[in-house]
Amino acid sequence: MSDGACGEALRRWGMMVGGCLLAGYGLRLRSWPRAVLVFVGGAIVYRSLSGLGRATVACASELGAGVTSGIYDQVAQAAKEARHPAGTYISPDDMVDVASDDSFPCSDPPAWTARA
Repeated sequence: MSDGACGEALRRWGMMVGGCLLAGYGLRLRSWPRAVLVFVGGAIVYRSLSGLGRATVACASELGAGVTSGIYDQVAQAAKEARHPAGTYISPDDMVDVASDDSFPCSDPPAWTARA
């Protein structure tokens, strides 16, 4: 199988699916091995879930998930600093325009449609 954090996450997901299938098959049986299969399937599911979150987070960080959010924040901050360097005075008339520019993607009003 794969090495690294993503391989561990895939193994744990596979264990969880296999354990669920085994327990489900055990529940369908009408004989004495039913309890054994349900117990073993449940134990496999429990074992897979015990470290699934950590393995998935490690895999996401290994693949670089979430890296771009820091880049965009730095770009936005650099643009603000270029417009108004730290420590410069912003006139009261310009404050509204600056705040509007800084919150542009989130401050768009909803679309308005006339009704007949």
